[in-house]
Amino acid sequence: MDADHIPTIVLAMGAAAVGGPDTLRFLLAIAGKSLAVDVAICVFAIAAAVTPVLGTMLFARYFRGVGVARDDASAITALGVELFQKMVHMVAVAVAFVVAACLLAAPCGSSDLGPSHRA
Repeated sequence: MDADHIPTIVLAMGAAAVGGPDTLRFLLAIAGKSLAVDVAICVFAIAAAVTPVLGTMLFARYFRGVGVARDDASAITALGVELFQKMVHMVAVAVAFVVAACLLAAPCGSSDLGPSHRA
């Protein structure tokens, strides 16, 4: 395994941790307006909960694969890890985009998004 798994691991571990609670609060504030919004909220909640687990699994696979000898079995394993890494990366980027979009769409100083910064 090469070192391009490390950015994916970092993205997966931090995608939902940075703005996940604020995003979930914002999405729950607009819940119930349409079925599509409710389904999107469920998909985001599942992806945000699963992304750190997938990042941890990729992290463990990275360290387990560091000392593996190069033979036919390890080549097949490396292909599986590559596909797993791509899947983790797609889920982590999707969660990061949803978090960024919701944090940009949320009004500044909103009372249901945490403490307001009024003087």
